[in-house]
Amino acid sequence: LEACSDTYTELGANATDNCSVGAVTVGGDTVDANTPGIYTVTYNVTDTNGVAADEVTRIVTVSDTTEPVINLNGAATITLEACSDTYTELGANATDNCSVGTVTVGGDTVDANTPGIYNVTYNVTDTNGVAADEVTRIVTVSDTTKPVINLNGAATITLEACSDTYTELGANATDNCSVGAVTVGGDSVDANTPGIYTVTYNVTDTNGVAADEVTRIVTVSDTTKPVINLNGAATITLEACSDTYTELGANATDNCSVGAV
Repeated sequence: LEACSDTYTELGANATDNCSVGAVTVGGDTVDANTPGIYTVTYNVTDTNGVAADEVTRIVTVSDTTEPVINLNGAATITLEACSDTYTELGANATDNCSVGTVTVGGDTVDANTPGIYNVTYNVTDTNGVAADEVTRIVTVSDTTKPVINLNGAATITLEACSDTYTELGANATDNCSVGAVTVGGDSVDANTPGIYTVTYNVTDTNGVAADEVTRIVTVSDTTKPVINLNGAATITLEACSDTYTELGANATDNCSVGAV
């Protein structure tokens, strides 16, 4: 018999004899169809003259060969976004032809902040010690969210050469996971040399996911004209053939270096 599924019906026995014979007596073990084991049922009878028959036995074997079946609560595969989603263990239930205990959860402990593939295991045995086939839930934690870089200050800056100075204001970054310091690279701004300078900003989060590079454009231009200053008067009157003219020249000033006049 299959334990907890089949039932045992005592069919009894009959006896024949040359003399009259009474009813066969059933004895021995009481068959419990819910409890695995080997049961020996005995059959005995005597005739009206008190002569006993040889005892006859029936062997009833109750066995539990049916494994419990584990049913997951929730999906068998789950994907989580690292540092954003949370993992809630939904557990599992089990069915069996006999009584079954509570499903045991084991395997990996899911860390929703750390990317990886986690195998959560589920096991159970019925009251007769028959184990279910292990069931697993695959939980994949992945970091697909890029950090976002935010510039401190304007993305485009214009400087007057040799007058203005450039101060690097840097940038900050946000991410669903932890993120390191923003790295400043690209061109080194020379506020005395006209040109267009591209300053770059990069960062990765703790899981190695890189942000999209952000740039700041710094334009250094010289729009200030030099100023010429005459040495001597701007208007001079000479007496012809008497006076002489001496060139006093001029000097120049500028925010940048300036050549000779």
